[in-house]
Amino acid sequence: MVESKSQMKAEMKKGGKKYVQLSLWDDNQITFNEKQLEIDKQFDGYYGIQYSDSSLTPEQVLNAYHGLWKIEESFRVLKSNFEARPIYVWTEESIQGHFVICYPALVIQRLLEYYLHQKGKNYSTEKIQDAIRSATITKLNVDEREIFIKNKADDVFSDILSTLHLKDIPAYGQKDKRINAYLQIKK
Repeated sequence: MVESKSQMKAEMKKGGKKYVQLSLWDDNQITFNEKQLEIDKQFDGYYGIQYSDSSLTPEQVLNAYHGLWKIEESFRVLKSNFEARPIYVWTEESIQGHFVICYPALVIQRLLEYYLHQKGKNYSTEKIQDAIRSATITKLNVDEREIFIKNKADDVFSDILSTLHLKDIPAYGQKDKRINAYLQIKK
């Protein structure tokens, strides 16, 4: 429900309603502006892009415009996947620290997506993060030794390791070899 005349005017400017005029003073008389419709019809199927850098070619402007979705999607990823917002810190230093963590994480995520794409693997942000989270190990104490066993990870994780030229996590091993198993790079 519209609560004020200004809200009504704003609402009536949206979409096709901009051709309808409602007079609240003349017994709610409604008129249709056919002249404005005819003027607007000549632009159907076209859209204009206004830009200020005259050194750019129309193709460069269009390419930049068509790439905007990547920026918008990155902000969505920051807000949802990396939980950049809402933030539950109050000091300026804590807020800055939060974003100092989120933005490099986004850069790493995007680089990983790019490298995977170069290998013909197109995974969503969610799928990549789920794959990394799924790569876990279980620690067991056997005869006073700590042994680890690799839990099953999905194929996406294997693709990530391969793309980054990292060795897979061994199926099992001892504690002192665990860190080396993660960090050794394939030759």
